Amino acid sequence: MTSTLKKHTPRPPGGGPLEGGDCHDSGYSNGTLPNSSTASIDTDDTGSSHCDSVPEFLDLTIVLPDGREQSINVASSKQMMDLLVQLTASNKLSPADHSLKVMSKRHEWMSTFKASQTIGSLHTNVIHLVSKKAEKEKKMRKPQKEQPFEITQRLTVNLPHSQKMMMRISPRTTLAEIFHTICTEKSLDPYKYELRHPTNPNEALNMASPLSTYHLTTINIVNITGMEPQGVEPHRGAVT
Repeated sequence: MTSTLKKHTPRPPGGGPLEGGDCHDSGYSNGTLPNSSTASIDTDDTGSSHCDSVPEFLDLTIVLPDGREQSINVASSKQMMDLLVQLTASNKLSPADHSLKVMSKRHEWMSTFKASQTIGSLHTNVIHLVSKKAEKEKKMRKPQKEQPFEITQRLTVNLPHSQKMMMRISPRTTLAEIFHTICTEKSLDPYKYELRHPTNPNEALNMASPLSTYHLTTINIVNITGMEPQGVEPHRGAVT
């Protein structure tokens, strides 16, 4: 009488699945691994399944709404809703006003997960506790539009003593800003000088108006010390 002996393949260290087997072979049909570990099955990009060993307890980094970090150790079988209640209670926060955001191991936000989903199934060690109000305000905040290319123009400034100054400015720049720039760069006393129209020196210019209002490419700055004001009282104040 003869008997056939089946070759016994030893388990790998740590109680992992048999080589060539899966998470549900002999001894694994209930989904429980030795050494108090659980098995989860993932599907890769090729559609093939593989199993990862999930420890019974996980070390997590919790990022609080104010940016502080907490390190906690929780059961991998704990549900996300239970974790939310635990974290908000320990930090004296309202669970209704907060939510959890999960950062994957690839440092990407996990878009969706169920409240009943276990922590171990998410394969992460970083979870953010966020304020719903702050998240809502962040979404409502419109991204700043890229500033369009601004057209500038060349402006010739006729200074006292037959001197000239060249500026490249936006046509939307006000005369007050232009006056302030000239006085600053040329060390002129703003109480002693005034901008004048190049072809009509008696015309009072509105300092609050942009340069485009007068369609000027040349402007005069004159010394008004001892001059009698004509029409509207000339601009005497420095621009602040």
